[in-house]
Amino acid sequence: MLEFLPTLHQFLKSTGSKLHPDDARQVYESIAYVISAMPMESAGAAFKNVAMDILGQVHAATNATALSKDDLKSLLRAFTQ
Repeated sequence: MLEFLPTLHQFLKSTGSKLHPDDARQVYESIAYVISAMPMESAGAAFKNVAMDILGQVHAATNATALSKDDLKSLLRAFTQ
C-alpha cells in the first residue's frame, strides 16, 4: 500500500478541489489508512506533506485581500476533510 501514497497525494493535489466532498473524504481516509500503517519515522513525514497542502491553502487565504464565497467553501472543505 505504501507505493500508492504518492499517487493518492498527487491525485488529491491535482483534482481534490474538483471532487465531491464525499469522494475527497474517501481519498483522505485512504491516505490516513496508508500513513497509519507506516513506521513512525516515515509516517511523520508523510503526514507533514498532506497537512502542509491544507495549511498552505489556509495561509494563502489569510494573505488574500478578498475571498469569494466559493474560495471560502473550498477552504472550509479542505480544512474539514
